[in-house]
Amino acid sequence: MVRVCLAVLAILSSSIVYADSSDDAIQFFENQMAILKGELPQTLSDPRSPAPKCGTPILAGINLLKYSGTELPSSLLETRPETLPFTFGGDHVLVHYADSGAHAPYQVNIDTLPADGVPDFINRVSEIFEYVWEIETGNPDSGYLGFNPPLSDDGRGGDNRYDVYILNLGDGYYGYTVPEGFAGQYQISSFIEMENDFVGTSYSGNPVNGVKVTAAHELFHAIQFGYDALEFDYDNVSDPNTYKPWWMEASAVWMEEIVYDVLNDYINYLPFFYSYPWMNLGTFSLTREDPRLFHAYAACVWPIYLAEKYEIGIVKEIWEGCAAVPGYNTLIVTNNSLVTRSSSFAQAFTEFSLWNYHTGTRANPVLYYSEGALFPEVDSTLIITAPISEPISIGSLPNPPEHLGANYIVVQTGSSSGGLSINFDGVDITNAGWHATVLGYNPLNSEWIDFAVNPSTGFGSLEWYNWNLYDDLVLIPTVSGITPYYNSYTYNGSVAYDSSLYGDNIVYVWPGDLDNNAIVDE
Repeated sequence: MVRVCLAVLAILSSSIVYADSSDDAIQFFENQMAILKGELPQTLSDPRSPAPKCGTPILAGINLLKYSGTELPSSLLETRPETLPFTFGGDHVLVHYADSGAHAPYQVNIDTLPADGVPDFINRVSEIFEYVWEIETGNPDSGYLGFNPPLSDDGRGGDNRYDVYILNLGDGYYGYTVPEGFAGQYQISSFIEMENDFVGTSYSGNPVNGVKVTAAHELFHAIQFGYDALEFDYDNVSDPNTYKPWWMEASAVWMEEIVYDVLNDYINYLPFFYSYPWMNLGTFSLTREDPRLFHAYAACVWPIYLAEKYEIGIVKEIWEGCAAVPGYNTLIVTNNSLVTRSSSFAQAFTEFSLWNYHTGTRANPVLYYSEGALFPEVDSTLIITAPISEPISIGSLPNPPEHLGANYIVVQTGSSSGGLSINFDGVDITNAGWHATVLGYNPLNSEWIDFAVNPSTGFGSLEWYNWNLYDDLVLIPTVSGITPYYNSYTYNGSVAYDSSLYGDNIVYVWPGDLDNNAIVDE
């Protein structure tokens, strides 16, 4: 699996505040473009934090301004580099480069494999992009993914092949995809600008792997722009702080995993998901000090889950649904795809939250994530240890779940017979639904139930028998729905030990299941 291009829009000081003005948005994007181009040096505020990898959301945000009718200065109008005199390419991709100066590629003077007058590094770049093109757009009947290729640029850049420009980018960036076209278009052509030597990144000693990560990620952005270049949520077009291009980024990271499974670059970003499970799946931020900045890239676990649980073609199906209308409809079309598979967004998100407990030392690659042992373990909201002598409140806990977020209340079980009586009462909500799942964690065979909590009032209760059959009993409250929200939802309730909750062949009692056969009777 693999993390990747961090289409990280980032590198912003947390002190910047945007007014409701397109002028402020233009000023922000001008500043960010200068950073991307390396014209405005920007050092990392915290050397322990990941570096930005991809600036595509910045370009996508500029395109949104143009689409909305904002008059852009010449500094933000897409222009192709004019100082790269040489080209080399294969059937689908044309690579532009210089043979000297600041933009010269890695080991520009080495030309032995083959000795064809082209730097070996450029040969490798061309080969990698052609390979990625085949994997991402090739015929599914031949084992490829079958996405539509990027839209033609009608000869801009020299011919009809897709153009990749090799440049010395700003610190920490691997590359970015630049949308082209005119205001009013939402399915548009593009070109890629990519780092020339990967100096100062984790691939300084192996830039070819850096090219692989970048090609898989950025070419998929080019493909996305051919479906819907506006496929992200926002509250205010004049405020980049409200832009949330999470699905673009999460699925592009997923694509790196599919094309180059052995790189596992994505692993470095997973703490930004598993340390913050309560955050909305689609959250995003432009502030470097905010973990939401990288959360979208770590959210690659969502398409990884969808592909491993259902089938790999579901991601393509979702992007085809995204292409039906301009703008953000990811949640709706994801739900549609899941309904055709006898599921739903709410059901899948509930199970996704269970998969996210089975990582690290709790991983089970047969039943859950295939590479889950490489993942960090999810942060617990509350840990309750045995013995439990009186009911324990689960109200007023820190960081209750946001929409499309989860909490993990872990009860470490005791050896005594009996079980748990659980009461849950979430705040009343509309346009979304509460789910309170109880997971009986066992390394070999976990069991779980999404018990009968009223989706709107959040009220429900459960009796779980024979708790000593499990290592942990985990209450996982989630809020899910296909209308995008980003607020959090509080809840109350309690967990109590009950010595009477034991008996042969009884695991739990579901409210409404009068004969205790795991079927709701009323």
